[in-house]
Amino acid sequence: MAPHPPCGGPVWEPPVPLERDARYIDFNYTDLLESRYGIPRGNILYIHGSVAEGGDGIVMGHGSDPGRSYGGWVSSLRDDPSYRPYVRDADGEVSRNTRLSAQAYGEYPVRDGEWGCGSRRRAMEIAKGRIEEYFGITAKDCGRVIETNRAFFDSLRDVSRVVVIGHSLSTVDLPYFREILRVNKDPKGIRWEVCYRSRRQRAERFVSDLGLDESKVTFICTM
Repeated sequence: MAPHPPCGGPVWEPPVPLERDARYIDFNYTDLLESRYGIPRGNILYIHGSVAEGGDGIVMGHGSDPGRSYGGWVSSLRDDPSYRPYVRDADGEVSRNTRLSAQAYGEYPVRDGEWGCGSRRRAMEIAKGRIEEYFGITAKDCGRVIETNRAFFDSLRDVSRVVVIGHSLSTVDLPYFREILRVNKDPKGIRWEVCYRSRRQRAERFVSDLGLDESKVTFICTM
């Protein structure tokens, strides 16, 4: 492949050679594959939208299960000292934790007088509702995205090489990679090249989560 170099600049040397006529799934909303790698736009599925096409089609989010994401966030607060029933001030004095957020999400009952007044309680309940609503709005519905692009995924049944590059290797996008395996006629025969910048452990966990045979995987550091 001979990528198109920037005008007047040095020739772009990709860390991993990519085939110009292969098929691509772009996760990061930019035209990097086109502008840096010289991949034709028609070969690229901008699965979460593209900034070049405007904001209306952009899909952003933290996961496909808002209830689980919300529950995980609440659970993480248990390890935060500021959410414990009692807190110690700078002078070493211990007192009941009356912070609104701690009372809302801390694992202890709130005494009636600790809210101060009815409007304070109502304000906290409204805030909790908005937070839960946020987790619902920002959920990434991978299943819907896959079905919207069903024809593209079904076209991957003959793919024998998958290169994962420039990806965070986050679990949020695992459903897409699992779908590639599901539709492929020989999923165990696919050769994988998984790139990472500095955290090989994350790449290894990504491979493990997909249930891939490591003998079929090449790990590539692109730092």
